[in-house]
Amino acid sequence: MKTALFLLVTLMAVSSFVPVYGLAAVITLSATDDAFVLSSNPTWNYGGVSNLLVSKAFAGQPPQLTGERQTYIKFDLTSLAGINPAHVTSVRLRLYVTTTAGGQVEAYHSTDNWEEGNGLGQSVPGITWDNRPSLSGEPLMGTSPPLTQSYAYYTIDLLANGNSWLASDLNDNYLSVALLLPGNVNTSTAYYFCGKEANPAVCEGPSLEVQTLIADVFSDIPINYWAYDYVMAIYNAQITAGCSQEPPMYCPENNVTREQMAVFIIRAMEEVPLDGYCGATDIFSDVSFDRWSCKYIKRLVELEITAGIGQGMFGPEDVVTREQMAVFMTRALDEVPLDGYCGTEDPFTDVPYSWWSCKYIKRLMELGITAGIGEGLYGPGNPVTRAQMAVFLSRAFLGM
Repeated sequence: MKTALFLLVTLMAVSSFVPVYGLAAVITLSATDDAFVLSSNPTWNYGGVSNLLVSKAFAGQPPQLTGERQTYIKFDLTSLAGINPAHVTSVRLRLYVTTTAGGQVEAYHSTDNWEEGNGLGQSVPGITWDNRPSLSGEPLMGTSPPLTQSYAYYTIDLLANGNSWLASDLNDNYLSVALLLPGNVNTSTAYYFCGKEANPAVCEGPSLEVQTLIADVFSDIPINYWAYDYVMAIYNAQITAGCSQEPPMYCPENNVTREQMAVFIIRAMEEVPLDGYCGATDIFSDVSFDRWSCKYIKRLVELEITAGIGQGMFGPEDVVTREQMAVFMTRALDEVPLDGYCGTEDPFTDVPYSWWSCKYIKRLMELGITAGIGEGLYGPGNPVTRAQMAVFLSRAFLGM
């Protein structure tokens, strides 16, 4: 099976990249501003420092340094201009921890109306304890800072998957995060993180990792399409390559033909034969040995999943109905029930217990592969679309 592909793109400033179908990008942004503030010197600026600090009061220090410290980090998001927030799959804050006594630092989303400043002192403009930004929301989910000299990650779930916070931050061009200790932490606890001014040969400053889809794999399957996850699942499992390469398309509303069904099932079962598998002999009168789908159809016959449609024919271009699909799928899964499986109860209002395909349809429903088309109906004679087939295959073979 083909694993998901990822592309690492590092952006330090405004950059651009060419969309590549089937890839996701992890865009890494470096902090543009970072500083800590100190409660015991509430009007002083502590920007332009190489070590960021989060702590409670320190005993034994000069009075002006014994207060609580909080760290603020800001990222410029202008390099993400044009990215659809709905295509963002995750956002993570990464910090390099140089000294820590435990794992209790909390991270919050904060307002971004602050500037770092460039040094110590009351007269230097920049963020201070008195003008520090306000916090919003719950603490960001993340790993607790580990022991000395390692990375800590905070997953900003509230900014992912098209949430309005991300859309708002992109509109404002900035994301700001605050680091602080919860109120129940021991007063002697302190945490040091590398700031953006730190020596890069020693450690890295704060960064933001934004994972986003670069482009839709298929031009006709946007990320908000109802069957997107299922189509992508069978694509990543190499069960389909779509219906067109240029442009890349899946054709979700097209009906599935019998030869396409053969391809879907044989690939899902990982039973694909080598080219030339049909030799020089036609397996059906309407499936010549050199037909593109011959090897799939021949293997389907060998696995006793089909015997054709009678009179030596397979009907490769015939459209597959929902009841025929049930037969194909239960046979492929080796889940064919005995005759009389439906007893005297109709599984659907349009599938009577005496109907020839009832046992297949009932078993497919029991396996959780279908629940019908609604209102107690199954639609046995309805054609199966390629989008619906992606759902059936994902549930049957990929455990979705």
